[in-house]
Amino acid sequence: MIDVEAITTTYLDGQIATQVVPEAPDDTSEAWVKVTLIDSGQIAAKDQDHFNVYYLQLDCYPSGDGVEHQEEASDLCLEVREEMAAMPAASHTGAVVTAVRFTGSRRMPDTEFKPPRQRYIVSADVYAHPA
Repeated sequence: MIDVEAITTTYLDGQIATQVVPEAPDDTSEAWVKVTLIDSGQIAAKDQDHFNVYYLQLDCYPSGDGVEHQEEASDLCLEVREEMAAMPAASHTGAVVTAVRFTGSRRMPDTEFKPPRQRYIVSADVYAHPA
């Protein structure tokens, strides 16, 4: 197994100008992308834990609360999808990413913020194995 959360965070952080983090930052006045590993599964035979699929959720947040920041969140979502699609062509420390498949993108405002902060969620399957 590999730490696909760390690999994805490092990769995206080098590709986009927005901060990429494993948890919401203390200062939410700038846009951010939160990377979360939801689950993983084996692709190869059950007795081989080498080639796996990692189910990731990428939450794309804008720099402010309210509906007036929806376009910023949408643009960030599109940028994240574009960079994730290019991930297999990049080099990664300790891992080889062979494919990225998107399983969905949706707008789901985060109601923990008042007013709710616009958020787009990208769901992706990352196929990878140790280098």
